[in-house]
Amino acid sequence: MKFRLIAALGLAFSGGAVALATPAHADECGTYVTRNVVRPDSGTHGVWATDTFNRTVRICSVATIATNSYRATFTDHGTFATLPNAKSPGEGDAVDLKDTIVGIFEGGATYDFVTSEPLDLHALRAYTPADSDYPSTSEWMSKWLGSFEKGGYAEGGKAWGWTYRTRCEKWVNSGTGNTGNIVGKVCRVKPKPPWTHPTEPTSTATPTESETTDAGTDGDNAAGTDGGDDNAGGTLPVTGTSVAGIAGFGLALIGVGALLLARRGREFEA
Repeated sequence: MKFRLIAALGLAFSGGAVALATPAHADECGTYVTRNVVRPDSGTHGVWATDTFNRTVRICSVATIATNSYRATFTDHGTFATLPNAKSPGEGDAVDLKDTIVGIFEGGATYDFVTSEPLDLHALRAYTPADSDYPSTSEWMSKWLGSFEKGGYAEGGKAWGWTYRTRCEKWVNSGTGNTGNIVGKVCRVKPKPPWTHPTEPTSTATPTESETTDAGTDGDNAAGTDGGDDNAGGTLPVTGTSVAGIAGFGLALIGVGALLLARRGREFEA
């Protein structure tokens, strides 16, 4: 996100780096949010996109030999849109960005600085750049604070970096090196196969003779039969009553009827 012609999320170092310690107390810090910052973004081959983002800056007083020493931590979240006929931001051969490419980015920096007067972190208000004023991140504090004297990125000037993403591309621009690129690559998603209703697995094994016999017996028992031919067991398939039992019951009824008729015949004779 370095800027050459126009400052924006820039990375130019001004002044010598100041070695600072960690914050002395948490209550010596202040957090300030600037919303909807809009400004150009510079890549390896010049300005390539416009960024729209929110910036959070946390400033803490640090305990060092130097007086009025502070550390600012920048955190950015936003979107970018490439400019017409811009060049790709990554290193190497430039690629013409013919179509507008949109994506998201995030990142930030750690910046140590010294002021000529102590800062009232409780009274301080967030900085909002003026229209057409595009300070780089390294210039943000000097534009914001009238008492700013000098400053620089922490970790020897390498404590900064932003990551830009599209659906299938990524470019990392940082103090430790740049990787990737944004060239307008078209993402190709492998289509999913059409959904089909799952079916029950079908067995292809051939049953043995014993398995066939057992299965037939079990099936007949489940239907309420003794197995084999229905006539073999002398059982009616619906009621389950034996033929011999029905025949015996019928003969008994006939015998009872005959006795009753014979008794009535004797009564008439008497």
